[in-house]
Amino acid sequence: MRSMLASIACLSLFAGPAFAQTISLHPGETVTIRLDAGKAIIESRVPARPISDYETYLVRRAQLQVVPPGASSVPATGVYREEIPVQPTMPLPQRVQLTFREVPALESGSPNQSALILANGYTSSFRYRAVMRSGINFTATDVCEIRPGQMGVEHWPFVIDQLDISDSRLEAWNDQEIRCE
Repeated sequence: MRSMLASIACLSLFAGPAFAQTISLHPGETVTIRLDAGKAIIESRVPARPISDYETYLVRRAQLQVVPPGASSVPATGVYREEIPVQPTMPLPQRVQLTFREVPALESGSPNQSALILANGYTSSFRYRAVMRSGINFTATDVCEIRPGQMGVEHWPFVIDQLDISDSRLEAWNDQEIRCE
């Protein structure tokens, strides 16, 4: 009886909101979520559609950013409409789409890389946390908020097997710099 109670208590630890709120993505997947009362509700999980011209533009732009020596991340930068050579994809209203992709490196023969493309269809900023997993190794990674009604990209110059998204939330957009954490 005591071991059964211990098992139930252990299971209840994993049934709480923090466990339920983690969204695991693998390369080639798109997950659409709705945020309701502080919870991320998965509406669909489908194979990623072919990468659009706009998404390719965002990924290439991220790949071209220079990481200063000793830095572990690059600050977020905005993309202005007059800079965009192709029509941007519009986010679904009141939804966030997360598309995780393995992408080719810029230089031929270099190892593939990883990109998370986010589309925020809310009128508030989308914030979240992420953990990268490769094999048995895992580590948290810095991510930046996605402005209301906009798309964003997170890029890593290596392949990630799985990306765990947690603490998904909406916050008021401060109409200034993009916040990263």
